[in-house]
Formats: sequence, C-alpha cells, structure tokens
Amino acid sequence: MQIIVVVGQPNNNDFDNGISERFNQGANNLIDKLVKELSFREKEDIIRLPSGNNELITALLGEIFLNKPREDSCLFYLGHGDKSGWSVTGYENNPDDEKNIVDYEKLRLIFAGHDGNLIFVNDCCYALAAEAAMESRFSRYLLIGATPKDTKGSGDIWKRAVHCWKDHKPFQWTLGSLRIDGECNEIKLWQGSEELNALMYPPARKLLGYSK
Repeated sequence: MQIIVVVGQPNNNDFDNGISERFNQGANNLIDKLVKELSFREKEDIIRLPSGNNELITALLGEIFLNKPREDSCLFYLGHGDKSGWSVTGYENNPDDEKNIVDYEKLRLIFAGHDGNLIFVNDCCYALAAEAAMESRFSRYLLIGATPKDTKGSGDIWKRAVHCWKDHKPFQWTLGSLRIDGECNEIKLWQGSEELNALMYPPARKLLGYSK
C-alpha cells in the first residue's frame, strides 16, 4: 500500500497568527505516527510531495497513480481548501486565480484511472466538496473530510484517523462518502453515532489493510 501526503503552503493569516508551520508540522507528525505506530516504512511506503503550485502537484499525483494503477492507496491532504479544490499556495478569497488550485475535477480524472482501493483524508476548508473527485471511481473508496462542502475550518483530522485505526476504535467526527462492493453511500454522521461506529471503522480498516 502506498501513502501519499500532500502539504499546502501557508497564507498571510497563518504568518500573522504565528501558525505558518502548522501544515508542515502536521505532515511530519502524521508520517512519524504512520511509521512508529502503524509500521509503515517511510521510504518504501510513504510519498511526501514537495510544496508547489497547481501544475506541479497535479503532475506528480497523476504520475503516481498512473505508475501504480492497481495499488491500494491512502491520500492525505493538509492545507487550505476552496470549494473547487486544494488551495496549495495558500491563497484566500480569489476563486479566479486558477493557478493556485488543484481542482477536484483534475483529481476526478486522476482517480478515474485508479483501480485499487483508495482512502482520501481531506483536511482543509470545504473538505467534502472533494466528493466531486470521486464521481468517476468504480473501485472501493472511503472519503474522510474535516468539514462539510460548504463550511470553512479543519482540525488535524488525520490524528483522529491514525489513532482510531491503531486502536481498532470507531472513527469519530467524520463526514464523507463510501463505496463498497459497487454501492456508493453518502455518509453524514456525527460523533457518538452507532451507524458511524458500525459503518465507518470496519471499511477503513479493511481498505487500509491494517488488522490483527
């Protein structure tokens, strides 16, 4: 299984508030936990993409999925988000600046050619707008988003995912969509939901291939 980590750049507000390193720190912590707690191999299993603009990130992701079209994959994004995609250069309030956006339509085209299982953990504003990127997938997938498609905010959702998978516990505070055995189901469940406990965690564990 390959783990792909994409890290967005900070914006001016991040610098003004002294949190310009939060995405890099989050990615470092994520990789450390994947290696130490879930026994992934950093060099063999984990690909961390360099920070860059729309064209660079899109090209690198396309190459990764093209080279291993049947590889089970887990994609993490930590950064700023827009309703149309990832704001990888940290821009804000400028939807016309397409150079800064890895839009979900481009991700849809990349994912459409991928035939392995896919877990997509999207930790950014408007995270579940990424459901548009899953529309052309026929293989199994699990989309985990930090926020609904019309809501700003994020919250280190990767931390909760890793802890839950490691401890074999239900994943909490999750919104997303899921395709298992040809059926696509929209999931809108909150912390404490019995449906969430039953539905979200076993597929996540199965798709990740992590079990005892």
